[in-house]
This record gives sequence, structure tokens and C-alpha cells, in this order.
Amino acid sequence: MQARSSIASVTGVKESWQLAYLYYSRSDDIYFCIRSTAEQILSHADYGNARGLYVRFTTLLNADTLYKKAHSTKSCIAALDIIDLTTYPSNSVLVLYRFAPKKVWAGEMTVLSNLTRVLGQPILKDQAEKIYTNAEGWRALTIHDSNDETAEFLALGSVLCASAAGAFLIVSAMGALVWALGKFVSWRLAGAKRIGPAVAAVVAIVLGGLVAALTNYLPAAVAAALCAAFLTVAPERSRHSKPNDLGPLFGFMAVTLGLICSGMFATYLIASTPAANAVLPFLEVPSDFIDKPLLAGLSAVAFGLVMLVAPIWAVVHRLGTPHVLSLALMRFGSFVCAMGLFLSIVLGPLAVYSDRQLETTFSALVSNETMHYDLVSGHPYPRTYSGPSRAAPGTPPSAGSKTPRR
Repeated sequence: MQARSSIASVTGVKESWQLAYLYYSRSDDIYFCIRSTAEQILSHADYGNARGLYVRFTTLLNADTLYKKAHSTKSCIAALDIIDLTTYPSNSVLVLYRFAPKKVWAGEMTVLSNLTRVLGQPILKDQAEKIYTNAEGWRALTIHDSNDETAEFLALGSVLCASAAGAFLIVSAMGALVWALGKFVSWRLAGAKRIGPAVAAVVAIVLGGLVAALTNYLPAAVAAALCAAFLTVAPERSRHSKPNDLGPLFGFMAVTLGLICSGMFATYLIASTPAANAVLPFLEVPSDFIDKPLLAGLSAVAFGLVMLVAPIWAVVHRLGTPHVLSLALMRFGSFVCAMGLFLSIVLGPLAVYSDRQLETTFSALVSNETMHYDLVSGHPYPRTYSGPSRAAPGTPPSAGSKTPRR
């Protein structure tokens, strides 16, 4: 595939998301244009006279050729629609088309009967019956609403395979930086009982400005700044001891905030990759989450809650706010670092293996989607009539066939 090779030459690697992008970038407009033309032709072809029957039979043969040569489900459906339209009365062809099995079956019986009664051509009747039977079988066995859902699920999986492991590795690095920040607070403010207003103001301005720049939402920026401003809160009399264990609830809060913050930041990183920018718009993902820092800003708000937890626990346990803040930052950072590193190690090999499987599936879908679904459903390909043969009158039986006893 030249288009896939061109994309791979730009990105530097062949991945399944490139095939997913090509799958959704295909156009089936030519088939629907042909269907519109067939509607106009069939609207002037009455199946009660010889001329109209010849026009309908010729259209049926052309639609069968389109149906067998179609490489996508939508184009195959357009060809099947033309086959069904050959059974509609001429005065109802241009009415809003909607597949109605009972109406199609009644029209088929009329067309097949008239091919013998009006034209006197039983061979044409047998050929048309084979086309109708094969088309009905393919529509019943292969066309399902789950096909589109399966393709969307595979496309989303291709995006995750391309970027999830790297995103969690970056999250792990960010967790290590937060842990180092907690260590720095513990060393720099070791003997302090509270955090000065000047330091809290600087942190509030930086955090609030960051959230405002990322989200463009003033209330979120104000909320993050207020979380940092609460760092000035401290108990009036704090204990001299500095325990490192502040209870299971403190650890639970740090882990919960770590999950929320790292999850949103990893989602932001994944949505900022070329794979996401190419594939996710076809999956109707809101544009606010694609290549925009909204989720990064929300993760910064969640990080601000860590600074809100520190003064609360400091007041309850009568400890210095700097000590509790350092514990919160180190607990938060160590969990995020360990979780991100673990997921990047586990997801790396899984992503490589899954991407190869998805590449095989999308190669089949892009090359010939109808053949892929034929093989999955067990329907024979090429799509030909698989029932008992209807030989023309006077044709001798084949060598391997058995003549039924009378």
C-alpha cells in the first residue's frame, strides 16, 4: 500500500493506526452515485413489459458485478440496494428507500415469474434467482450493526498500542519529579512549622496560572490557586515528633489523587500523539480531548488537591505543615512513579504483540473488507450461489452428479 508506506516514511515506523486511518479515509461515493443513477433508470422500467424486464435484468447483472467486486461493506450495501431496487415497482423506486424483506420478497417473485411468463426466458429466471439468493444470504450473514462497533474498537486499540506504554513512562518520570520535590521540601523546610505567605502566594500564582493556561477556565484556575493558598494553614502548637505514618486514610488519599492525576495526564499524552490526531476524529471523540491541554489542566487541579490535604492532616495531627506536605508529595510521587513504570514495562510487549495482530486485521479490512467478513462469518467467497445447481433445460448432468431416481 503506497499510502501506508508514505505515512510510515513520515512517522518513521509502521503501525496499525496508519491502516486504521486509511480504513476510515476511504470513499464509497461512487457506489452511491451509481445507486442514484440506477434509481432513475428503474423508475422508468416497468416489470410488466418486455422492455422494462430487460432493463431490470441488465441492472441486476451490473449490480451483481458491483456487489462481487466491492471491497468495502458500505459499497457492497449500495450494490445490494440496487439488487433490491430491481424488485420494486417503478412508481415506488424513487420513494425513500428502506430495506423491507417482505416487500423485496414479493417483488422478487413477480420479477422471476415475469421473466418466464413475459419474456419466455427460464434461463434468465434461474440466473436472477441465484443473484437474489446470494445477495439475501450475504446481507443476513455478514451485515451487522456490530461491524462498525468492532472497527471502532480496533481503531481505538491501535491508538493505545501506539502510545500507551510511552505515555505511562512519561507519567512515571513526572511521579519521580514530584517525589524529588517532596524530598526537597523535607530538606529545605526541615525545621519550619508552617509555610510562609510569600511562598504560598508564589505557588498559588504558578499553579493557578498553569491551570488557566491549560484549561482557559477561570474557576478552575481560582480553585487550584486556593488549594495552594491553604498551605499557610498550620496548627498553633505542633508536636516536635515527625512521624512518617499518618494512617491508612492519608495513604488512601494520596493513592486516589495519584490515580486521578496520572490517569488524566496519561490520557492527555495519548490524545496528543499523531495516531490519536489521525484516528480519533473518525470515532466522534469530542475535539476538546484531542491535542488540547484540557486534561493536563484537570490533572494539575487534581495535583492541587494534594496541597489541600497537607494542611488538613497537619491540623488534625498537630504536625508542621511542611512535614506533612513533604510526606504527601513523596507518597503521591512514589505511587505514580511505581505505577507508571510498572504499566510501561507490562504494556510495552503487549502493545507490540497487539499492534501486529491489529495490523493483520486492518490490512484485511483495507484491502478487502467484504472478504474479511465473509471469512469471519463462514460465508463462501467469492460470493456465489452455494445451493443446488439449476441446470438449463436440456443440459446433461455433470460426471460427478447423481441423477435422482423417479
